[in-house]
Amino acid sequence: MYYAQVDMNSNNGQGAVIQKNIQLQNFEMVDCLTAIKHGNGRDWWIVFRKFDPFGSNSKYYSYLISPVGISAVSIQNIGAQNSTNSGRISFNSNGNNMAYLNYKGFRII
Repeated sequence: MYYAQVDMNSNNGQGAVIQKNIQLQNFEMVDCLTAIKHGNGRDWWIVFRKFDPFGSNSKYYSYLISPVGISAVSIQNIGAQNSTNSGRISFNSNGNNMAYLNYKGFRII
């Protein structure tokens, strides 16, 4: 997973890339990546799963994106619930419930 840093005040308000191809993690991700706005209305959470070819792909990583940068917040091992490597995660409108769906079924996390 890589990201770029953009200064939206540069180039007469059109923005300019300050840094690009900054590596956030050095392991493979699997199918799911989502973002949801933080409860403070300004920051964002990024959530994704780590690829584990010998396990259940049950580790969810979350990062907080704020004006000061990106910070690792938590790693949660949800348990053995996925073997498809083909799914989607989504949040409810309040952002307090996360759901995972693949062709084998639906699970609220």
